Amino acid sequence: SFGRPRGCSRSLLRTALASGQAGTEARPWCSPACSHAMLSKAAGAAAAAGMPAAAPAVHTTAMRTMFNNATPALRMTSTGVQATIFGATGFVGRYITSRLASQGIVTILPYRGDHMDTRHLQRMGDLGVAVPLPFSPRDEDSIRRATENSDIVINLIGKDYETSSLPWGVNCSYEEAHVDVAGKVARIAVEQGVSTLVHVSALAADEHSLSRW
Repeated sequence: SFGRPRGCSRSLLRTALASGQAGTEARPWCSPACSHAMLSKAAGAAAAAGMPAAAPAVHTTAMRTMFNNATPALRMTSTGVQATIFGATGFVGRYITSRLASQGIVTILPYRGDHMDTRHLQRMGDLGVAVPLPFSPRDEDSIRRATENSDIVINLIGKDYETSSLPWGVNCSYEEAHVDVAGKVARIAVEQGVSTLVHVSALAADEHSLSRW
């Protein structure tokens, strides 16, 4: 029950009884519980006054019709198209995931680290449309699993800083993130027979740029 909303009062019931229309029309401001209470009181008062009681089925049908009309249409569960989005947890990736998943396109979301990093992406489509999948950019088999049966592969992986794990030096370099991983994704996508490959370079990368990244 949603409780009794403002505007639903005993005066409305008295007005309905006086007009002989109690229980025959839907009242959108009433919750189901409040509506049933009104119907019970109306039936009792009508019986005491010698009036014929209104059929509750009419009111129930009207309430159900009102609910159906107010409920937005559900999204299509699947269009039969599958897309793999590398880097979906990034700034651009979340918007691309939202656009594709909301249209019913099954989106495979390869991720590293904790699975909680992708939980906000799973709500962008119906159940089973946005699918997180753990992978490692250094494991080509995991990349193959992520792109298997996909019609579209989108690579958004990029970094604006190098990660290091002292004292062993750099863990993930610019070269690996922007060149090596992109090359692996492109090569495996071709091997898998992917029809569409989209690569987005990080921050408009340019080989003649004065910056390392």
